[in-house]
Amino acid sequence: METLTRTWNLESASSYLLRHCNSYSRFPTLLSMADEIVDDEGNYDHTAWLKVLGENWSVCDNIGMFTEELEETLDWTGRLNTPCPEMMNDEEQAAYDALPDTVVIYRGCYAVNKWGFSWSLSRDVAAKFPFLGRYCRRDEQALLVKARVRKENIMAVCLGRNEQEIITYNPKHISTSHLKNPDTFDKALCAAHATHKPMEK
Repeated sequence: METLTRTWNLESASSYLLRHCNSYSRFPTLLSMADEIVDDEGNYDHTAWLKVLGENWSVCDNIGMFTEELEETLDWTGRLNTPCPEMMNDEEQAAYDALPDTVVIYRGCYAVNKWGFSWSLSRDVAAKFPFLGRYCRRDEQALLVKARVRKENIMAVCLGRNEQEIITYNPKHISTSHLKNPDTFDKALCAAHATHKPMEK
């Protein structure tokens, strides 16, 4: 993880992540900024960091590699498994507001990354994830986890990439099933990614 020693405001942090990071370096850099973003008076501002987190969530491809660090950081900000309106834009906030009190969610994964922060309201969307080139794991069984979460424990809804994403941690497990390779699954592409294997969100 890159070590950054300067302080940031909302604008400079967002600009740095856009200009200097790719989808694999962006998230660890963002985590390193957690206690460095300040308001106009120079005071630490965790709400600004949460806003930057929400803006960049859907363009980070290795969040699962930093699950423990993210859990600790969100717990430190007092926002672990509690609604974070700062992470959502108006459309996402409206989607969150429309959710029922209890929500069924899905996660496409492997045994190594069965639990994480990124889930989907759509079974079909979740089921595709283990077979995407950047996430597939050759010779491992793809899984679909079904879980239940209370609305009050959902941190945010993320509508980027049209994934109907729900951000939460440790929802109540309902079932885990095996996924079969879809007809469109490209084994050669999966093999090509095997040397650089970021864990799924």
